[in-house]
Amino acid sequence: MLGQLDVVKATIAASPGIHRIPGPHSISLLTHAKAGGAQAEAVKKYLESLGDADGQASPAQSADELAALAGVYKFGADGEIEIAVMKNGRLQFGRKGTTHRFFLIPAGAGVFHPVGAKAVGIQFAGDVGEMVMTIHDPGLVLTARRGAAAR
Repeated sequence: MLGQLDVVKATIAASPGIHRIPGPHSISLLTHAKAGGAQAEAVKKYLESLGDADGQASPAQSADELAALAGVYKFGADGEIEIAVMKNGRLQFGRKGTTHRFFLIPAGAGVFHPVGAKAVGIQFAGDVGEMVMTIHDPGLVLTARRGAAAR
């Protein structure tokens, strides 16, 4: 992002394949270089020349698909999780009434994972009237409902 081509080349030379590993916010080196604009153009071109610098691309989600998942999901006696669509077209996850800190990355087939936590799967199933969200965290499964079945 800062246009430090020599640093990027040295890092990749020292750790082959590192350019394919998403960073702590699930953002690739190539995505950072693209965000850097003109000052990072040489870094972007170098990473693109490697052919596999963007890692695994996330499946695209339409605005309608994202809107269909948004809402408050209820679990237990009084638990509530809110899924919101952000201006940047990503889903955000959090307890209702708190600051939402977790962006969700699409993994395909109605499954997402929080940024930086690929082991956690968040699956959505149903339709606009009644959506079920199931969170699979190793050793823990939580199911929450939105719509008619939410009590």
